[in-house]
Amino acid sequence: MSELELKPFNLREFSSEVAEFFRPWTVTRAVTIRENFWGEPITINADHDKLHCVLINLVYNAIKFTPQGGQVQLDTRVRDDGSVQFCVSDAGPGIPPNELPRIFDAFYTGESVPPEQRGTGLGLTVCKGLVELHYGNIWVESELGKGSAFYVILPMRR
Repeated sequence: MSELELKPFNLREFSSEVAEFFRPWTVTRAVTIRENFWGEPITINADHDKLHCVLINLVYNAIKFTPQGGQVQLDTRVRDDGSVQFCVSDAGPGIPPNELPRIFDAFYTGESVPPEQRGTGLGLTVCKGLVELHYGNIWVESELGKGSAFYVILPMRR
C-alpha cells in the first residue's frame, strides 16, 4: 500500500461526511442511512483519505445489499480502551457461514451473491489493507436473513 498521511480530523464530522456522500443514491434506492455517534465529539489523528475509502466501500456494499425500504447503520464510537470503532450494518440477506472466512480475500466474490451484484472482489481486500496500515482490525459478523455488520477498530493516535 502506501504510507499514512496523518492529520487531525473530527470523527463525528467524518462519519456525517461519509453518510452525506450517499444521500442521492439512498433516495433513489429508498434506503435510509442512520448515523449513530456514541460519546463526545473527538478529534483523531489518522489518514482521512484512506479511512474515507474504507467507510465509503463498506457503506456502498451495505446499501447495495439492503432491499428497498431498508436501513443501513453507521455507528461510530470511542471504546473504553481508547480505540475508535466504526460499524456499518445492513438489512441485507447476510453472508453464508462458509463464505465468511474468504470475504476479505483478493478477487473473492461470494457464490451466494447474484452475478448482477458482484464486484471485482477487491473492495474488502483494500479495506482490510488500509485498516491494517492504521494498525487496526476489520471483521464481519453476519446471519442469513438478518444482514451483516462490518466492524473496524483503530487504535487512537494522539
